Formats: sequence, structure tokens, C-alpha cells
Amino acid sequence: MPDETIKLIGRTGLSFELNASDVARLMEQHADEALRKATLPATPADYKIELPPTQAAGRVEMKLNPADPAFEAARNGRTRRV
Repeated sequence: MPDETIKLIGRTGLSFELNASDVARLMEQHADEALRKATLPATPADYKIELPPTQAAGRVEMKLNPADPAFEAARNGRTRRV
């Protein structure tokens, strides 16, 4: 039945109701978050620093230097697990 809801009461006494679409959204969010966490590199060193292929005017070649200390900070910031 589409109108059915479940009532949940937390430890603090706060209560709320969820219907089937609420539960489906929560399940989808949980799956998305689990997938995101599963696809994170295990260590900062596992991140690949790359630029997407582009065609710069005047044959300008763009390169990133992974040895730059700024990249180390970026790697460390991106691997914090939530």
C-alpha cells in the first residue's frame, strides 16, 4: 500500500515517520555513499594527478608536477574518510 508509513522513535524520544519513497531514497543514498567510499584510493600515493586531454591554442603544452609539495597536501586532503 503506497500510503503506509513506519514510525520511528529515537533514543532521545524524537519520532518521525517514513513512507516507502523515503525508505527508497535513504537506501539509494546509503548505496551511493558506500560506493564512493569503496572507490577511494587506499593511500594518498594511490591518487593519480592528471589533466584531461585538451587542445590548447598555440600548441601550449600543460603539465603537472606530482613532486610539487602542493600536490602532497591535495592528496592528503582528498583521502580523509568521512
